Amino acid sequence: MGKQVEAHDEAEVSTKQCYAENDKSAKDLQVSSDGLIPVDQLKEFIEGTIRSKIEGSSKSSLTYSKPYTPRIDSLKMPMGY
Repeated sequence: MGKQVEAHDEAEVSTKQCYAENDKSAKDLQVSSDGLIPVDQLKEFIEGTIRSKIEGSSKSSLTYSKPYTPRIDSLKMPMGY
């Protein structure tokens, strides 16, 4: 059980780091008093988010999917059920 908690915490930390990186760039957007964001800024924000997802996908997918393996294994149907 201790290993599962550790693995869950590990995934949670990596997820929070990803959100923190996106929050930094979202704070840089200039929003008008009407709540409008210039198209150029929005385009740059989307491109940056996609780039970070692509660059981090190989790294984060391993740390993200690994903690769930024991939980999924424990959900298997018992023999003879």
